[in-house]
Amino acid sequence: MGFQKSSGARFTSILTGLPTPPHPSLRPHLPPHFALTSPHFSLTPSSSPNHTSLHSNPQYKIMAYLFTMIPIVPGILLISDPFLKDPNFKRTVILLCEHRQEGSVGFVLNKSLNINLDDIITEAAGIGLQVYDGGPVQKDTLHFIHRRPDLIQGGIAVFDNVYWGGDFEQVLELLRNRELKQNDIRFFVGYSGWSEDQLKDELEQKSWITRQADSGLVFHTNKDLVWQDALKELGGEYRQMVNYPIDPQLN
Repeated sequence: MGFQKSSGARFTSILTGLPTPPHPSLRPHLPPHFALTSPHFSLTPSSSPNHTSLHSNPQYKIMAYLFTMIPIVPGILLISDPFLKDPNFKRTVILLCEHRQEGSVGFVLNKSLNINLDDIITEAAGIGLQVYDGGPVQKDTLHFIHRRPDLIQGGIAVFDNVYWGGDFEQVLELLRNRELKQNDIRFFVGYSGWSEDQLKDELEQKSWITRQADSGLVFHTNKDLVWQDALKELGGEYRQMVNYPIDPQLN
């Protein structure tokens, strides 16, 4: 992906634009459309617009009653409908971590990259932890979610004991010492972002099925099963969606 390995990170609170403990090397990177509250750091300079609408002319409509919407709040899962064509989101599951008037932020849970953390962060040498593709926005930024708030300070609660961000140097130390299990944390390059009302519009277009997240799905041990398991657990007609072809014309 053309990453340049970094020797560190400068964390920033993007809501305020003020750095929180400074660390030399990587510059703070501000999302273009709205305030993002979680600490993250930049890998390489770039600019990335938020993604465009997913369904301009959907070829197939799932029965509307299946898309009963729950409140749009952090901690819900966005499950792509079976026939969504956008390659960034085809059969994906996204954990929504931020939702406010200015926009929304989430991370794709089931798209891994062919890189490990130590491929892009020098200080992570020896930590062979896989990195995931969080979405098409700002591919020069690295984020993480975890479920060990008892060990990692400074994160933002998403739901239950799942947190977004935190003390990165502390995370590296915990991983080196094997005090933090690799399946209790996920790293993402980039994120999925929506500008004001964009996510609401996509939900009205039936691009996403919504449900409450649970830790087992967020930290699923098999990324290839996340989408189908998220639907199967809903039961009923949702289970049948797992068997739908990607191309509705083949149905």
